[in-house]
Amino acid sequence: MRALNRDRALEELYRSAVAVRELVPTAMPPYRTLPQSLVASGFERGTKLTVDLFFDYLRTGISPGEDDTREAVEIALGRVRDGEPLEEVLGRYRIGAEFIWSRIREAADADQRELLADAAMPLLHFVTLMTSRIATACVQRVHDPRWDYSSGAAPSPMPCSPAAIRSNGRTNPPSRSRTRSS
Repeated sequence: MRALNRDRALEELYRSAVAVRELVPTAMPPYRTLPQSLVASGFERGTKLTVDLFFDYLRTGISPGEDDTREAVEIALGRVRDGEPLEEVLGRYRIGAEFIWSRIREAADADQRELLADAAMPLLHFVTLMTSRIATACVQRVHDPRWDYSSGAAPSPMPCSPAAIRSNGRTNPPSRSRTRSS
């Protein structure tokens, strides 16, 4: 694909992704069930940042640096700190990418579909990069004493605490003892 056609197709895909991005709060769980103020304050901002970062990466071929992704990572950490399981926060990147990708692919013309095919590996790289940075930041926060308490209440395993990580995010890990049935 010639550079001018590629640039034009990429810009059209970006505009399509922005339009689809606006559908995320009404189309994807848990957004549909959350108060609008929470969705607008973090989820919509995180989705906007993520789409913009991905298309910047597609345009330039340069992976976003840690400074570029800091705000999106902090938004995700806020969700975890507020009690959302890390697994769900990370999974939403995959689910969101699939949702937006499939919608823009349905509406794409031939040049755009070619560009989407070429962008599959960069998308995989980008989602892996984002989820790795979020998980790494979460694990680094394990030693922060503020992550050991939930809203000032009695200590409980937070989603990024060592106990929660060992229990796969469950706050009440299954018992290790076995009982015999008679």
